[in-house]
This record gives sequence, structure tokens and C-alpha cells, in this order.
Amino acid sequence: MKRHVMIKTIILTVLISLIAIQAETLDYPHNGSNSIGCDSCHYVYADEPSHLPPWTNHDPLNIDDTQYNTLCWSCHNNIKAPYMKTHSSLNTSDKYGDSDNDGEAGWSMECKVCHHPHQQRQIKTYGSESYLYSGTVTSVTESTLTEDGANWAIDEYRGNILYPKATSFNYNYKITGNTEDTITVRGAIRQDKVSADDTFAIVYGNLIKNTIATPNSGDMPVKFFRDRGDHSFSDGDSVRDGICESCHTETIHWRNDGNEPGPGHNLGARCVDCHWHVDGFKGRGCDGCHGYPPVLNVASGGPDALVNNPGTTGSLTAGAHDKHVNTKQYLCANCHYDSVGSGPSHNNGEPQDVSIGFWLFNGTYLGGIYDGQPTVNYDTNEENTELTNEGSKTCSNVYCHGRLPDGTKWGGGKATSPVWDGSVTCSSCHDAGGAATDLSGKHYKHTDESTYELPCEKCHYETAVGRSEIKNESYHANNVKDIIFEQGGTLNTTDKSCSSTYCHSDAR
Repeated sequence: MKRHVMIKTIILTVLISLIAIQAETLDYPHNGSNSIGCDSCHYVYADEPSHLPPWTNHDPLNIDDTQYNTLCWSCHNNIKAPYMKTHSSLNTSDKYGDSDNDGEAGWSMECKVCHHPHQQRQIKTYGSESYLYSGTVTSVTESTLTEDGANWAIDEYRGNILYPKATSFNYNYKITGNTEDTITVRGAIRQDKVSADDTFAIVYGNLIKNTIATPNSGDMPVKFFRDRGDHSFSDGDSVRDGICESCHTETIHWRNDGNEPGPGHNLGARCVDCHWHVDGFKGRGCDGCHGYPPVLNVASGGPDALVNNPGTTGSLTAGAHDKHVNTKQYLCANCHYDSVGSGPSHNNGEPQDVSIGFWLFNGTYLGGIYDGQPTVNYDTNEENTELTNEGSKTCSNVYCHGRLPDGTKWGGGKATSPVWDGSVTCSSCHDAGGAATDLSGKHYKHTDESTYELPCEKCHYETAVGRSEIKNESYHANNVKDIIFEQGGTLNTTDKSCSSTYCHSDAR
């Protein structure tokens, strides 16, 4: 018992000493300028990890409701500080699976995975490489620092972090605004730690760690010096050390091995313009200007209508966006190659052009033909895509509708040219069978009314229901001929022979 008391006394003494020098151990915003000290988050008598307050230990409501996140949210609650959701399957999707291997879909990245609660690790690791700006102090007061002739834009550095003396990492302040040559900060600048002719630095801040423990790639280095351009979220250079690209391994864009299947996507852009932190980085910023996808035939913007900001495109119909995106789960990039988000032809003129470029199955099929609306200007970043605006609103030479970009008929079905705002049924691309069927191989024998008249589901069990309904969209128009027999069996794809099927058994 005495030993237990002694240990706790020692810990208490150490903690009190840390509180006494908290200005030297904690960086903005978790420091005295916000009335935060060690005792704000740590409780010396707690038995919890890192001596977290006992009230943080509770029965979680979901995968994000961890002890550490609970502590963060006690301040980040839109009262004391902005509330932010964590990056998890709960807030985005469970597309990328089970992160804890417990058999239940779900993954969650705690706040502390990316944020260091105590220090601005970027400047303390990378020094001058992380500076947004560096200069020489002309004069300093309790709340301002001046550099004569700096010629800054008004409030250019508002919200960033000032180190009045670049070599004194323990003294830093939030910039609340700046004029052409004077920076104003929150809190009182320590006059004994800086003087005229010292070198000062401005950094991005946000308590981003220098190394992130990723779920699939181990510890990955991170350089996050600004919110766009080099060393930002995802800058696309040969070293994937942006805060987003350092972790991703399965996403369409910005994988940490550089081997992503998707076309270039917003190189060096500010990812949080579309993937809001407040929503756990779920992509949703797109619906600020247009539906995501647009499903209404009016140009009134997001979340459901055609684009209206910063200008309309001239389009009069949302067409088959609902079918392609919401039902078939196609990516925007499948039909708008290299123009999704802030791509090179996205939001690039008045009137706003519509960029069409067909990119299917990770680039397996590139190109096609689209004749669009006469009221719309179209452009493309995909050299095999042909565009006109003569008004038929039809797609052709596109895999999904039976013909490849080079004009080759695919799969033995019909080569259709569906109207963008028209209707498509099974018989639009596949006939209903019969002796004169356009279907490949022995379809005519199996589906002909005068022979077996078998429904599609007999051999395409996961794809179709009967002859006229799709059972599972993921098995349809997916670049695979999915042969799954309703009553079992196999198809030899080399000699096209069936075996172990009910229809061709010896009836035993």
C-alpha cells in the first residue's frame, strides 16, 4: 500500500511540475492561451491508460466512441472548439472492410492517429522545410510582430501559427490576422524570448504528427506543411507522404504505393474542400454546386439538381445519373475522365463546359461516342472519346451498351445507342431469345420458344431474375461473363462445355 501511495505521489509531483511549465511543453491550441494545461486531460489518480479522466471510460455506443475520442470531444463540441467526426467506416462507408479482423465490417481512425495532442510535430521534425514564411523581426509587442517591407496580403496568414523566434519551438501563437507588415496573435508574446533581428517563422499548424501508424503499411512519414500544393494532403510526387496519401492503400486515388487505378485526381488540391473533416472526410463537397448525382431536371444546384454555381452548363436533363450512380454504383470518373472535382476541365469557363470522357474498369476500355444536347458545350481529356452536340443525347461504342470503343461488337448482344434521358430494358441490349436470336453461342437453343425456353437465371443465377429483371447489379455489365448455374455445375471457358449440370446429367 505504501509503495502504491509513493508511486502516485511521485506521479502527482511530476504532473504538478509539468503544469507549472505548461507553456513550455504544450503547443497551440492545447496550451495556456486556451486555458489548457496537463490537468485538463490527465488525472493523476486514474487507472486508465495515459491517466485519462475516469469519466472517459464508458461503454461505447459505436466504433468511433473510444475513450480517447471521448476526451477530444469533451472540448471539440462546437462550444469550446469545432466538432469534427473521425475518419471511419461509420462516417464514410464500409467499402474497405474490416480493420480489426473481428468478422464485423468496420474501421475507425482515432483523432490521435493523425493529431499529436501536445506538439506541432511538423516544425519540430522538419524545421525550416515546413515554413510557410520566414523573416526577420523588426519589432515585437505583447500581441504583434512586425517585419518592415514584408508586403503580405491582408490576412494572408490568418489561422496559421507564429514562432516569433524560429529556434524557440516551445513558444508559438495563433495568428488572428495580419496587415502588409504586422502580424497580430492570440495570447501574449513572451518578450524575453524574442527581440529585433531574430528570425521568425510561420507554419501551418493543426498539430499534425510527423509519423502516422497506418492500419496496412506500418508507420509512415508525413510532411504536411500547407493545405494545397507541395507537401499538402496529396501532392502526387514520388514520395507519398501527404496526410491522405500516406495511409491509403485501396482507394481509387492517392494510394501510398503510387499504384492507384484511377486517373489523376486534384493534384495538390485542398482535399477538405470536398471531403469535409466535420463529416469524417466523406466526399460530399460536390453537392455544393450540383447534385451528387443530379437527379432533377432543373439547374438549382445541390444536393439533387443540375449545376448552378458558378454558372449553369446549359443542360436541361439529369438523364440517367440516378441509374448509373445510385443503382449501378458507377464512379463519376467512368464518364467524366480526369475532370472530377477540380480536374483540368472542371469548372473551367463561362458558360460551364461539361467534360465527357469514358474510362471503364480501371482504364480497360477508354473512349466512346457521345452526342449531347445542343445547349451544352462539351470537352474531353480522353483522346479516344468523340463528342458532338447535335441533340440525339445518345451513347455509342461504349462497353456498357454492347460495343467497344473500336467498334467491335461485345458479347454477341445488340450494339445499342441508348438515349441519355430515355429508358433501357433488358431487350434493349439482349433480345428475348428465339431462333433468330442475336445472343452468342447456343443461347438460341436454350432460350428458343420452340425448344427449352429457359429463362436467363438458369445459367446467370446471380445476374438475372427470369428474363427481364436484374438480380444483382454487381454481376451485370461488369466486364465478366458470370456463368453461375441455378442448380450447380461448371462451364469450361476454353472449349465452352458444361459439366455437372442438371440439364446435361444422366438423371441419376
